[in-house]
Parts: sequence; C-alpha cells; structure tokens
Amino acid sequence: MPAWLKALHVVFRDRVLLGGPSLPLYEVEPPSWLAGKRIECDGGWSRGALSLMDLGRAAKEADPLCVWGLNFSITRSEFETCGGFHPDIAPKELQRYQGDEEIGLCHKIKFRGLRAMYHPGAAVTHVIPATRLTPISFEQRGFYQGVCELLH
Repeated sequence: MPAWLKALHVVFRDRVLLGGPSLPLYEVEPPSWLAGKRIECDGGWSRGALSLMDLGRAAKEADPLCVWGLNFSITRSEFETCGGFHPDIAPKELQRYQGDEEIGLCHKIKFRGLRAMYHPGAAVTHVIPATRLTPISFEQRGFYQGVCELLH
C-alpha cells in the first residue's frame, strides 16, 4: 500500500487520473485456450476481459481510456466536474441497460484534454475466481462490454 499511495501523490501534482498494473491471482489454473488472449500493448500486455494489465516498469503518460476501474484513481475535483460515474448496478435481467461506468468518465476526461498516467508503483492484485474462466463468462463479458460501448 505505501508504494501505491506514493505513486498517487507523485501523479496528482500535474495529472487528474492514475492507473497502474492489475495483476492476476487465479483461483484455479487458467484454461489453456486463454493463453492466446493476452494482447501486447504499449511496452506491456493486457487481458481486457479479465481487467488485467501491466504496461511495464516505467511511469508513462497514458490515454485516459487505458485507466480501468479495477485500478482507477481520480482527483475529487475532476470527478465532480466530469459528473462522476454513470450507474451500472442493475439486476441481471436488466444489465443490458447498464451505464458505462469508468468508460464514460474517461471519455469526458479525454475530451477535456486532461492528463492521465500509468505508474508501476500503483499496482493491485486482482483475484480471478474459477467462474470467470469459462467460455460463458467471456461471452457475457463481451456482451456487456458491447452495451457500454454503444453509449459512445
């Protein structure tokens, strides 16, 4: 936690948004078909369907759309100025009407020309339960991601 707080302090001097690595702690061994789902990007990798990312060991300017809700820090003033998050908590049968969470907020931040940063010191561990490692889970995630993206 101290490294994460230190990264936050450094970044918020001249930026409004911070993200960092989100590294997996798998509940069970991932299926072999998942191995090919890792995407190389910006000096590191991401696995978006599981909200995992590691862009390397260097702090760097980041596109606000590359800061994901799993590891998302924003200044309070900009959070309020941009209108906060759209609602997305709904019963399963209504999730197709969900909001766009941090994606909508990040679009507003980017539109306003505000700066974001990736900082390796702001790392979090993401527990991935066995239920998230099934083909059905990936299909549902893809559907709900599409719903969110239709809003933009």
